[in-house]
Amino acid sequence: NGTANTYANLGGLAYEQADYAEAERYHLLSIQIRDSLGFKEDATQSYTRMGEIALIRENAKEAIQWCTKSCDIAEAGQFWEAKLACHRCLYEAYRQSGQFERSLGEYEIYQAIQDSTDKASNLQEAIFQEAKAQYEQQLAEAEQEKQALVDRDTQIRWTLVGLLILSTLISVYIYRSNRDAPSKEVKEKSTIN
Repeated sequence: NGTANTYANLGGLAYEQADYAEAERYHLLSIQIRDSLGFKEDATQSYTRMGEIALIRENAKEAIQWCTKSCDIAEAGQFWEAKLACHRCLYEAYRQSGQFERSLGEYEIYQAIQDSTDKASNLQEAIFQEAKAQYEQQLAEAEQEKQALVDRDTQIRWTLVGLLILSTLISVYIYRSNRDAPSKEVKEKSTIN
């Protein structure tokens, strides 16, 4: 499939440079390889590109054949991007051939696919945003829990420091009281004598 991708890429480059004969040659090679290997989704890109080349050459009949082949594969495999491209190509081909009713039908299919793709994309974005909001909420809650633990630890430390200071003051008071107590007894005895 690597060779087929290379041919398709070369065909795309040639198409962008308006070298449609070269683009056609590379896309045909890519189609042959991909069809033989069964890479149907990848082949749809080249089929559609062949239809676009036919449109540029104002060969609407050939464009319809190529794009119909691409749409058949895309519809069978539910390849959304390929379906979008081939129906856009068919819309242009039918419009170019003067089959305006069919062109309008293809445009409606194209638009419906585009809308459903947009809705799916919007749904994915909404799901992503919801998941992101939940993650941020969980992160904020975790941060609050962490801060609460830090605050509790700080409060415990200050409580312990306060208790240490209080116990030191009490110890100093008791020590001084006991140190001064014998001298008071001696004074009392000497005063009695």
